[in-house]
Amino acid sequence: MKKIIFILLIFSLILVFIVTYIQPKNNKIFVKSYTYMNIDTKGTKLSKKNAVESKTKIKFDFLYKNKIILQGKIKYPDNTEDKFYIEGEIKKSEDNENIIFGDLVDKSNTFEIIDFRLDNDFKNSFLYSVDDYKNVEKSNIKKAIRLYLLNKKTRNFTMIEILNPNYTKSQREFIDKLETGKMDLKTKFWYSKLVKHTTRIKENKINEIKVAGIHPKYSSELHYHTYDFLGAHISEFIEIGYYYNYPAKTVGHGNVVTILKIEKKYNSCADYPEFSDPNNSSLVIGLGRDSVIQLQTDEGEYIRDLTLAKQAKESNNELQTKIGWASGNPKTGINVPLD
Repeated sequence: MKKIIFILLIFSLILVFIVTYIQPKNNKIFVKSYTYMNIDTKGTKLSKKNAVESKTKIKFDFLYKNKIILQGKIKYPDNTEDKFYIEGEIKKSEDNENIIFGDLVDKSNTFEIIDFRLDNDFKNSFLYSVDDYKNVEKSNIKKAIRLYLLNKKTRNFTMIEILNPNYTKSQREFIDKLETGKMDLKTKFWYSKLVKHTTRIKENKINEIKVAGIHPKYSSELHYHTYDFLGAHISEFIEIGYYYNYPAKTVGHGNVVTILKIEKKYNSCADYPEFSDPNNSSLVIGLGRDSVIQLQTDEGEYIRDLTLAKQAKESNNELQTKIGWASGNPKTGINVPLD
């Protein structure tokens, strides 16, 4: 009989341990969080041994349609506090409707929202906070809320993770009716908002093809960046191809066609599968800066006209420019900034 009582007692303790991560009171939640103090842009301080325990009070308000408000405060070990008032829109991911993500802003201008998501099917997800859940079987985690905040002034980075939230009936109905949307690259690969790459490497290759009457030429550049993030190594790749077609003879008039194309993009991270993607990465061409096509002509040549044939889009990743020229063979080059 004593053995049975002992087993039941342990089982009840485990249940309490799982459920009490979230303690609703008047729509407010009190939760233990973890903060990395004054992190650098290279992520060298983002190791779990440097995390300190903080306390977060947070209130969730699900409003009309897809709008949400999160307000609360974070209390640090030195008894200082930071308040936040976050609002914005949330949507279901079109890739996985169990993932709810948000386009959110802290109206108090204290924090940058690094990541926010509601995960209603946790089996394929990951928690990035300190291993405080190592005694909890992953199969017992059905849902989770992640909110990761970076203080804009101090660069204190706080990770708030709530297990098995108890949604009210109206909140469940609100979530069920959310529209679907596509995550942008900064939301999907959210670590790139927090830390910068530690290395940047470029490899070149050139291949010239012989075709009668024209001189087609192809070259490509493979760029890859690496990040150090919470003890993990993340690698991002993008390969850019350049195509040039120009007449073999330098007599009279002719056209030069230059094509810039993203051949492939992919991400690799063995430790955190969320950041591995065989078809995409956070690297983009010319974000916030211009891509420049440089043209050179020999003596006696001139550029007659330039026509933009196709505007590059993320889904297509191709930019084609047709250049008319006269009397000679211009030299072309493309300068593409990567972000």
